[in-house]
Amino acid sequence: MAAMVLTPSRGVTEAAKNFQVQLEELYEAGKYVEAVTIAERYVAAANEEYGENHIYYATAMVWLANLHRDLGRYSKAEPLMRRALDIHEKTLGRSHPHVATILHHLGLLLQDTNRLTEAELLHRRAIAIDEVWNPYDSDVADGYDVLGLLLQRTKRYAEAEPFHRRAVQVAEDVFGRDHPEVVTKLNNLGVVLQETDRPTEAERLFRRALAIEKKRSGPEHTRVASLLDNLGWRCQSKILNTWSGHRTAQIDPVKCGKINGREIRF
Repeated sequence: MAAMVLTPSRGVTEAAKNFQVQLEELYEAGKYVEAVTIAERYVAAANEEYGENHIYYATAMVWLANLHRDLGRYSKAEPLMRRALDIHEKTLGRSHPHVATILHHLGLLLQDTNRLTEAELLHRRAIAIDEVWNPYDSDVADGYDVLGLLLQRTKRYAEAEPFHRRAVQVAEDVFGRDHPEVVTKLNNLGVVLQETDRPTEAERLFRRALAIEKKRSGPEHTRVASLLDNLGWRCQSKILNTWSGHRTAQIDPVKCGKINGREIRF
């Protein structure tokens, strides 16, 4: 999920907008340490302008919390995130979509610190809110995917699968079947299918995700390499299964692509 997606439009000062623009640029560039300094200034300015119980102050705190999380500073990130959640719940109500956004971010932080049970509850609550407000939205697709990945971590593949399928469906409805936003969802669903002994469908999804990513990024991009890893696992599994079954039919090598000019075969 993005670093911060709360974007209240009414009443926001030009200074606050400028802080957010700077933070987005630094975040996209991976300059998290520099971004923390800007976020701290943003929090201080928002506190002075709006007060410590205002949602704009809370929004600034979420920016800072997410940056601390990305830097592994979980003890600094968590109290900021929980305070921001409390302000939003009291100001907007417990079922507002901005509350859902913070629930997801707090859930991700809890996953980072291996508190999966509490994280799961937060993600499920966030999804329930999003489904009421706008069931066909990119944030809903991301929420399904995040919860599915958490369930994969706990080996609950049967529970994870419907969330990954919904993530694919919503992403396709929002962006189109061949949009890059669909790639991650296809890949994560493919992993579930691979883990539950449905290799043929998994391979089909891996190949589709690979085709979309190669069209966007080119055949030698690192994102393509990552997808090739999953497809390669499937291709290699196909050959090993054939050997273990003592079949006599010859298996042709499966050409999966090229990375840095080197052809990948299994």
